[in-house]
Amino acid sequence: MQLLPYHLCLTLLLAAGSLSAQDRLSSYVRSNTHILNTVDPDSATDGDLAAIGLAIGDSRIVMLGEQDHGDAPTFLAKTRLIRYLHEKKGFNVLAFESDFFGLNEGWARLPRDRAAIDSFIRYNIFPIWTYCNTCQELFYSYIPASFRTAHPLQLAGFDCQMLLRYSRSHLVGWLDSVFHDLQLPVVNDPAYRGTVLPLLDSVTRRWYNWPGSPQDMAAAAKWFDTIAAQAALRLDTEQKRTDFRWFVIHSLLDETKEYLNTGRLFQMSEARDVSMAANLTWLTDVRYAGQKVIVWAADAHIGKAVGHFPEIGFYNRTPTMGSEFAGDPVHLAQTYVLGFTSFEGRAGRLTAKQYTLYRPRAGSFEHLFDKEVRYAFVDFRQYNVLNPDADESFVLYGFRHVPVKGVWNKVFDGVLYIREMYPCELVK
Repeated sequence: MQLLPYHLCLTLLLAAGSLSAQDRLSSYVRSNTHILNTVDPDSATDGDLAAIGLAIGDSRIVMLGEQDHGDAPTFLAKTRLIRYLHEKKGFNVLAFESDFFGLNEGWARLPRDRAAIDSFIRYNIFPIWTYCNTCQELFYSYIPASFRTAHPLQLAGFDCQMLLRYSRSHLVGWLDSVFHDLQLPVVNDPAYRGTVLPLLDSVTRRWYNWPGSPQDMAAAAKWFDTIAAQAALRLDTEQKRTDFRWFVIHSLLDETKEYLNTGRLFQMSEARDVSMAANLTWLTDVRYAGQKVIVWAADAHIGKAVGHFPEIGFYNRTPTMGSEFAGDPVHLAQTYVLGFTSFEGRAGRLTAKQYTLYRPRAGSFEHLFDKEVRYAFVDFRQYNVLNPDADESFVLYGFRHVPVKGVWNKVFDGVLYIREMYPCELVK
């Protein structure tokens, strides 16, 4: 990674000694803001992305966040960055916060013709993205077109919520075969056909027609816990690190625990984020070992959040996918985490109620940018190099567009700033 010129580093270091913590951050941001000309993926040039490319350096995993799952200009910016990373930095895998089973098993079996790819993407990545107007070019133009080149962009998923079309159609039958192949005792239980398999099927259809009560979900979790314990006895240590079957079984158990804890935010988030970190580890270390992976997920999932929010117990107590994944020092060294923030406008997910953003309070990170700046990038990793003791809290609107005070330079490696936010429009 290219560092700042020596004379500039020395100037900033000397200045930092006489600045307050807030002034030190403000001085750095104002001196090291890299303006982006546009978020349009069809931009004729990409020279303004060079600063992001330098910051990423030789990282082989780049996580791209979003404040909320309906942020239209953020999706444009991410599409532009994905194109840049794919074409200029050698990244060849795009992993989504979506169906782990469908986007791996289903994708592996998919014919690589345009019609098949289009249909598969539409129904196996969450519709908050696939039906958003500003995601259309990525999904239905860029990705399919890449398969007519020597360097296609592969799709993957890491979310334990395995309930999209491929999973609804194939997961239960696949699991039944796995249980028989592993000779799990559950297949000989009198309740297997009449209770266990229907519970499996109901979990994959929870979004659409989950018929059960909390007691039904508790029963499902108990059965799935039993299945995981039986599978653990059939698989050796290496298989538990590399075998896709093991990760799918655990994802199903974690998915059920998440649903069982509906309304209890700490438990829901922990079950899902820990599971996503394990699945992402399988993707980066096994399925696509040695390859370059782009991760698409929410800021709240990718942030290395635990321990960096002294005033908000939730973020300090609850693991995130990012904190779990970066807990491995090899992953930490290989990964660049890019969060997103914005200043004003409106937001809201597709088919959900839109809302007006809080106007950032004075002294927040967002107030450090001149009002003429529409899009900009700031590299926190370089800030941490220049200020190794920088552990002061400041306000940033990274999670769901709300103000949170934390040591954000330890949560994200960099931030992409968008002046005006607006929500997606539904594409039918």
